[in-house]
Amino acid sequence: MMAFETGGEIPGSGPVPIIAHGGETVVTKQLTDQVKNSGGRNGGDMHLHATFSPHVQAMDAEGVDRVLAQHQDKFFRMAQSHMRKMNKGGR
Repeated sequence: MMAFETGGEIPGSGPVPIIAHGGETVVTKQLTDQVKNSGGRNGGDMHLHATFSPHVQAMDAEGVDRVLAQHQDKFFRMAQSHMRKMNKGGR
């Protein structure tokens, strides 16, 4: 059993069972290698800032109805323009 309370690289290769504390983070070997390979550039330290900020947009049926009602004139003009182009033979 090895202790990495202050961090460090796990030796060897392949899967290794670990016990972690809540709030700790494990990164991939690929990211570790990237950090190692770019850490000494420009003569300074490298600082990483990871931010998880997903942006999710979703609409239910009521939301779709609200958007259609609020923008019905624009939808109508776009549909009308599209139909005119189709009738002229252009797409």
